[in-house]
Amino acid sequence: MRVHTRQRTLVGLFTAALLVALLAGLVGTAAFAQSEIPPSPPPQPVQVALGMVGLAHLQTARLNVVMVGGGTPDPSDRCRVGLSFFDAAGRLFNDASGMPIATDVTLAPDQAARLDLRQADAFRGRTGLRVALRARMPARRGDAGGVR
Repeated sequence: MRVHTRQRTLVGLFTAALLVALLAGLVGTAAFAQSEIPPSPPPQPVQVALGMVGLAHLQTARLNVVMVGGGTPDPSDRCRVGLSFFDAAGRLFNDASGMPIATDVTLAPDQAARLDLRQADAFRGRTGLRVALRARMPARRGDAGGVR
């Protein structure tokens, strides 16, 4: 009976030593893996490529944007977006007072914004039945930087 108890004690000690070694290995591996995770890069501007479209008389072009939140929205999470319209030559459209038809907005999750190009502004100084235009909307997540 004594030999059997001694074997049990040795098996128990061996098992305990094995568990301690495994746990030490797991903790060391987790610490190593955690120290190897590179820091996340700063937010980069997102450029959405939109094609040329035509605007006819009595039409308005509208550019809509929305920041779609996923899961539980974080109210501190913001996205800066620049909205603008360009003609076929790459020039910004201007309104009647000569100001560019462009705006910068900061959106929180589930917020939206829009920019309109009215027919009167699109055809000012132009002739023809249609005006070619392109919308532009660079975006940057976070308030760390401006819209480019």
